[in-house]
Amino acid sequence: MEKAKRKRCPDYSELEVLTLLEFVSSHKATLFGTGGKGSSKEEKVKERYWKKAALMLHAAGGPVREWMQCRKKWRDLTSKAKAYKAPKTGGGPPLHEDPLYERILGILAKEVVVGIIPEDDVASSQAKRKRCPDYSELEVLTLLEFVSSHKATLFGTGGKGSSKEEKVKERYWKKAALMLHAAGGPVREWTQCRKKWRDLTSKAKAYKAPKTGDSFHRARRGLRCTISS
Repeated sequence: MEKAKRKRCPDYSELEVLTLLEFVSSHKATLFGTGGKGSSKEEKVKERYWKKAALMLHAAGGPVREWMQCRKKWRDLTSKAKAYKAPKTGGGPPLHEDPLYERILGILAKEVVVGIIPEDDVASSQAKRKRCPDYSELEVLTLLEFVSSHKATLFGTGGKGSSKEEKVKERYWKKAALMLHAAGGPVREWTQCRKKWRDLTSKAKAYKAPKTGDSFHRARRGLRCTISS
């Protein structure tokens, strides 16, 4: 009965899928090697990394999944992404651009994608990713909520920490980027999210800082009130 329950895992949430994409993008050289089946030692390393992927998905709020389920999910996603880019009957590109499938195709090795996505499209897709639109109100609120919940980890004691601490901070900013994408925003780099937070804090401080001449004008208004009374 317990085994049956484990097999009937719920569908992958959007955040789980994005977490899987982020993990595969960061570790694709280890997860796939040169393609095909490697040596016994290489396959053990791959298995260990897929287990890490399963842990990451669970940390993102998903149920406990076997590493083979995560690997299968990735394979299913790549199959759908290739079918999405494959020429349709009558020719021409897909009717609507799908950001998820475009991201998957961007992660895949060039030799896997060859003949499916032209080089010009790859360059165009990368250029689009760099020219991100402005942050929506929901993205900003999501960022504020995330920072509020994880500020001790994101900032530590202030300033630059040890190499290990900086790696942890980077991992959490990557989670923030995933959260913003899950909130309907475009794919953004973790450094862009961190920069957005810094820009917001700078504006907030400027908003609270006394303006030039404020104290003088307040004093003058007070004097007028005193005279009129």
